[in-house]
Amino acid sequence: MKKALGVLLCAALLTAVLPRPAAAEVTFGLGIKGGVNFASITYSYEGESDNSSSSMNPIIGGFLAINFNKTFTFQPEIYFLNSGGKWVWEEEGFSIKEVEKIGSIHIPLLAKVHLAQEGKAIPILFAGPAVDFILSAKGKYYLDGEFFDDYDFKEFIKHTNLSLVFGGGVEIMMDKLMIVLEGRYNMGLSDLHADADEVYKLKGLMVMIGIGF
Repeated sequence: MKKALGVLLCAALLTAVLPRPAAAEVTFGLGIKGGVNFASITYSYEGESDNSSSSMNPIIGGFLAINFNKTFTFQPEIYFLNSGGKWVWEEEGFSIKEVEKIGSIHIPLLAKVHLAQEGKAIPILFAGPAVDFILSAKGKYYLDGEFFDDYDFKEFIKHTNLSLVFGGGVEIMMDKLMIVLEGRYNMGLSDLHADADEVYKLKGLMVMIGIGF
């Protein structure tokens, strides 16, 4: 927990001391975003990989845009994020599917660059660290497509996850609103499993749409 908060604090301080023209006026904006997280799990046990295939999960939340000028924005965000993955295999003539879902509060701190200063559609690029505070970790088994059993594994994983977020998109300027269309990759950096012999990392490709005020 202390390490995660330290990374976020360093990112915020770095942004705060970035040089900018004396005449520049800092402006603020708020917005909401939602979309889909095509999530998967990188898993291995004693060096043997058993990575999951992707599963589609919702993401929803909001952001604060701190605009230092027309080019650079510091953008802290907060989301309720569902991550996870699935495994499918055949055993004794049965089709078995295992699905794991992890719910968390996801907080990216993004440095955003506008690639143009004029026009109705402004392309953007962004990157930055993120921390997840894990709320739940549950799994389900399906036998030939029918629910069979479930389990809770939150006690076996760490409760904080660090990741790197990067991506791009376009901001479409309306009369009083801004429409945001973007894609981003969330690359998990933390090994969440408490067992040293197991590696359990989250990752996800997110497609999102938002409204800025």
